[in-house]
Amino acid sequence: MGTLVGCRYRVEALVGAHALGEIYRCRDTIGGFGGGAKGAGAEVLLQRLSRAFSDPAVHTRLFETRGSAALDDPAIVPLRDYGDDIDGRMYLVTAPARGGVGLDALPRPYRGMRGGTQGSAAVLELIERLASALKAAHGQRLVHGAIEPASITLGGGATLERVELHGFGLMPALHAGTRKSRSLPLWCSPSYVPPEIIRGEAPTPAADIYALGVLAWELLFGAPPFVGPTLRVLDDQLNRALPEPVLPEDASPELEWLLRRMLAKNPADRYADAAALLEALEPVRLASLEVEADLILD
Repeated sequence: MGTLVGCRYRVEALVGAHALGEIYRCRDTIGGFGGGAKGAGAEVLLQRLSRAFSDPAVHTRLFETRGSAALDDPAIVPLRDYGDDIDGRMYLVTAPARGGVGLDALPRPYRGMRGGTQGSAAVLELIERLASALKAAHGQRLVHGAIEPASITLGGGATLERVELHGFGLMPALHAGTRKSRSLPLWCSPSYVPPEIIRGEAPTPAADIYALGVLAWELLFGAPPFVGPTLRVLDDQLNRALPEPVLPEDASPELEWLLRRMLAKNPADRYADAAALLEALEPVRLASLEVEADLILD
């Protein structure tokens, strides 16, 4: 610790590490870089990316995505600074997490959001919040590409008061690079990788819809549809039909239909983007709320 990254950011602690790189809590020794830095000494999060991002095509694609005005949404963590460290590895700097908790840090089956195991209405509300954050980006054909519990932060107390989505654009940027950097299923949880990405196709908004479907499935049933060793999971994603879900008693009948469409093997059979998903989500969420109310009255 104490290392200076980019001749500016002093490392204080390792926050997390995954295949895309390491995340550190740092102090900005200069301050004043655009977008709200408060001056020297401000706390920031810095991600040192894998060397796969040193590919010039990956570098260019990442900043085309991250620099878009479509990312101006409070639920998408904004980029404050970026650069190449002295060892050639790219780094990204964002504001620190605002007292929240990573969704992947909650016990499984996920508990804590609103005080208990997730009811279907609460799960659908979370998916709706994430889809709302993605809507403008999808309108410009920009894709997150790596949605999974590790990329989502909930507000203090693990509530839905605030939802933040991290890592926007990293996976589509990798796809712009060499074949080595395009080994996308190796860069995030295989349970969340849609079939077309496993086949080597470029990510589209429909890939984000698939990942949101896996997230909803995991929150509702305690695990993604396909789990196990990586190669088996990837094969299941390509070739195995979805398991038959046992819906919670508070779920509306429309929920299973919604999940099956989000998790269709063929991206053309899914909702095309976040806007289409939002249109379908609202009546299903309201129906689930009605079922919950009836259960309480009974």
